[in-house]
Amino acid sequence: MLRRLVDIVLAGIVLVASLPVTLAAAVAIFAVNPGAVIFREKRV
Repeated sequence: MLRRLVDIVLAGIVLVASLPVTLAAAVAIFAVNPGAVIFREKRV
């Protein structure tokens, strides 16, 4: 029982810890791609 509880807590910690990294990657990709399109449109 205790082992299962520890596994659940560890899984939760890993999920919470990976969330900012995943969000940062998503924001970085979103910022780079539309940014390039916007800059191309402005230059043309």
